[in-house]
Amino acid sequence: VSIHIIDENDNAPIIDIYPHDIEPDTNTVKLYLNESLPINSLILSLSIIDRDSGDNGRVTWKLNESLLIPFELIRLTENTGELRTKNFLDYELTSEYNLTLEAYDHGRSLPKLTYLNIHIIILDENDNKPKFEDNHIIATINEHVKINNLYGYEIFHLHAYDYDQGLNGEIIYSIINNNEKIFQIDSNTGIIRAMIEFDRKQQDTYVIQVEARDKGTPSLSSRGTITFRIISQNEYSPVCNTNSHNNISWSIMENSEYGTLIGIISCRDDDIDEQNRQISVYSHWFPDEKNDYQNQYKIPFDIITKKSNASESTVFIILSVNGLIDREIISFYKLLLIISDHGNPPQSINISIEIKILDENDHCPKLHIDSSLIMINRDITKKNFLINLIAFDNDTNSNGNVTFELSPSTAPLFINLYSNGTLIVQTDSNLINDDSLILLYVQIRDHGQPIPCRIVETLRLFIGSNKTNWLNIIKNNNFDDRSLSLDNDGFQQGKRMAHAYSISSTSISSPLFQYPSMPLLSTRKHIFAVFIGSSILMFIVILTMVLCFIDCIHKNTKQKNHKLSMMKTNGVNKHNSIPLTKEKHSLTLLPMTTKNVYKDNSSKNHYKSLISTTKLKPIIAISSSNSHSSSSIDSTTRANTAHNRAMTNTYTYVALNTSEDLMPADFDDHINNNVDNKGIELMMTTV
Repeated sequence: VSIHIIDENDNAPIIDIYPHDIEPDTNTVKLYLNESLPINSLILSLSIIDRDSGDNGRVTWKLNESLLIPFELIRLTENTGELRTKNFLDYELTSEYNLTLEAYDHGRSLPKLTYLNIHIIILDENDNKPKFEDNHIIATINEHVKINNLYGYEIFHLHAYDYDQGLNGEIIYSIINNNEKIFQIDSNTGIIRAMIEFDRKQQDTYVIQVEARDKGTPSLSSRGTITFRIISQNEYSPVCNTNSHNNISWSIMENSEYGTLIGIISCRDDDIDEQNRQISVYSHWFPDEKNDYQNQYKIPFDIITKKSNASESTVFIILSVNGLIDREIISFYKLLLIISDHGNPPQSINISIEIKILDENDHCPKLHIDSSLIMINRDITKKNFLINLIAFDNDTNSNGNVTFELSPSTAPLFINLYSNGTLIVQTDSNLINDDSLILLYVQIRDHGQPIPCRIVETLRLFIGSNKTNWLNIIKNNNFDDRSLSLDNDGFQQGKRMAHAYSISSTSISSPLFQYPSMPLLSTRKHIFAVFIGSSILMFIVILTMVLCFIDCIHKNTKQKNHKLSMMKTNGVNKHNSIPLTKEKHSLTLLPMTTKNVYKDNSSKNHYKSLISTTKLKPIIAISSSNSHSSSSIDSTTRANTAHNRAMTNTYTYVALNTSEDLMPADFDDHINNNVDNKGIELMMTTV
C-alpha cells in the first residue's frame, strides 16, 4: 500500500542573510555604511527558500526600490542574490535609506508573503574642508581709535563653513605668522580685534593670512588673506531730522491706497572720509510679521532708502503703504530704525517710529441675539416685558456708537424701544390680543461721518397666555425637529414667560439679555433650572401651609383643654336655676386669690352688662400663673394691664338676658360645707 501526502501551502518563504552576524529585528535589518564606500561594494548576500513543493514552494522575490537609490539587487540563482552599491554615497546629500525586500510563493489557494525591511544609515566622513565666503577680503580700520581695555576692539568677524557634521564640521580659526601685539582672533568665533591705535601716516595698510581648520581625522583646512586699510577717524555719527529723543509719531487712515506716502526722514554723516560717511539703514517692526495659520498678516509698509542728488552723505528714508491696512486687526505699528555709518568701528543712532491707524467707518452694526422670535406669556408678565438688545460695531468713537429705533410704520403703541436698545412691551395693554404675532423692524445705525451705516433687523414677538399651545407656535414658525426636541415639557400649559429658539435666518448668535425678573429661556439647561426651582418653591409653599394648618388645630385643642381645666378648678359641681331681673347691682373687685372670681353682695343674682362708672374699659385681672382664662387674647397681656389699674374699681352692669338658660356656676374657694361663699365667675374679653 502506498500513501501519497498531498502538499498544502502551509509554509511561507524564508529569507536568510549573510554574513550571519547581521541579525534582523522584527523583520528589519539595520546597516551602517561609510560614505567613502566604493561603487559595486557588497552590502549583504541573501538566499530565499520555501519548504513546500511545486508551485507552493516556487518563490518570486524583488526589491521595492527607487531609481534614485545608489543600490541594486543582483540575482545570482533562482533563490540567491546580493545587494551592492551602484553609485557613490554622500552623507551630505542623503544620510539614510529604507529598502523593502519582498518574497512570495505561488500557492493556488492563498499565496504566502514574507518581507524584509533594510534600513541603511550612511556614516559621515571628513570629506569636506572649510571654506571662506571670500578668500581675499578687504576691510577698513579707523585711525586714532583709543584702546580702553586689554582685549582691544573688534574690527572684523571672519566666517567659514564646513558641510561635514559633528567634529568634522567644527572649525578653528587662526592667524598665520601674526604678531599678536597688533591683531588677535578668537579661535571659536572668528572675531578679529585690534590691539593698537593706528596712524595711517605711519602705515596705511596691513595684510594678514588667516586659516580655518576642522576637527576631523584627518583634519582639513583652508586659507585666505585679509587686507586692512587705515582710514581717517570716524568722528561723526549719523544725524537725522527728528527731535532730540529721536521719536516720531505718524498717523494714516485705514484702507489707504497702495503707494500712499506716510513720511520721509533725511539723515546725513559729516565725516570727510567716504567710508565713514556711507550710511546703511536697518529696520525692525513690532509686532513681527506672522504667517502662521492663526495670524496671517504682513507688514503693510515699505521702507525705501534713496541717496540725495545734492550730497552723497545724505540719505532719504521713505515710508509708504504697500499692503492692506485694517485698524480692526492692528491699530498701531512700531518701527525701530538703526542708522549706521561704515566706519570701523561704526557709529549709529536709533529712531523709534509709531504709526497710528485712524479709523474709517467701514463696519456696520451687528445685532447679537439668539433668535428673532420672542414669546411672551401675559399671565406671567403682568405689566411690562423688558429686553436689552445688544449690538456691536467694530469701529471706534462716533463710528462705533450705536443707536436703536423702531420703524414708525410698524411700531405698535404698546411697544417702546429706547435709543440704548431697551425694548419694553406693555403686556397689560388693552390693544393686545391673545395669540398675536407682531413684526418689529428695528433700525440700528452708527454715527459715522460723513455717511453713517444703517441696518434693519426683524424681530417677531408672539404674545400669548396660559391657554396658548406653545408647541404649535414653534411648529408654525418653521423650527426644525432638533429645536422641538430640546425641551417639550417647558411649553406645557404656557408656563414659560418667554422662550427663544435659533432660526436658520439668524446669522449672529449671542446671548439675549433680559432683566432677571423676566428671563428668556433659550436652552434646555435654562428650562430645566427653572423647572427645578419652581418645584422646590412649590414644595416649600405646600409644606408651610400644612405646618400652619397643624399649628391651628393644636392651638384650638389647647384652648378647649384650658376651659375644661379652669371650670374644674373653680369647683363647678352643679348648676342652680336662679331667676334674673333687670335690677341694677354694683360689683366690687375682691382682693386677688387663686381663682378668677367676684363676690356678689346682692340678694338677686341677675346678669347685667357692665358699664364702668369711671369710664374705663372692663378688665379681668390675672393674679397668678395658676389662673386660667378662656379669652382669645393672650392672658399674659391682660395680666400686665390689670396690674396698672386700681384693684377697687366699681362697675355697674345691665342684664344681658332674662332667659332662664343662663345659670351662674357655683364655686367654693375654700372647700368647706359650713361656709357658704357663692359668687359669679365671669369670662370677659377686652376689645
